[in-house]
Amino acid sequence: MSTTFRNLQIGINPVNFEKSKTFYEEILELPYIGVLETNGISLHRFSIDGSILKLLEAGIGSVEKNPLGGPTAATGLRWLTVTVSDLDRLFEKVSNAGIPVVAPISSDENGVRFAIVEDPDGIWVELLDR
Repeated sequence: MSTTFRNLQIGINPVNFEKSKTFYEEILELPYIGVLETNGISLHRFSIDGSILKLLEAGIGSVEKNPLGGPTAATGLRWLTVTVSDLDRLFEKVSNAGIPVVAPISSDENGVRFAIVEDPDGIWVELLDR
């Protein structure tokens, strides 16, 4: 019997928590679930259709990127992909907010529309049209 996976939780230790929280909550409009306090760490959680994006808050960030040592020793992932219900509207909002655009709206070889923007930590966020 194989293991079944149902959702994904991703944690980011941002360099600037407030900028990252604003990006995910106000610019990308991810639904904010709330903060979870555990072992002296504050995890701010956002819902993505059954999966959760977690932002680590306050003071334990690293100036280095991706050293060994787990989530409190490094900042960032390199790439996230999310499916959105209105790519055109969201991309316009992101662009107007001055968010760096890695790839404007285009289509892949199967006709799937997407765009890629960059969060405050340099993580690429690919927005797929559903």
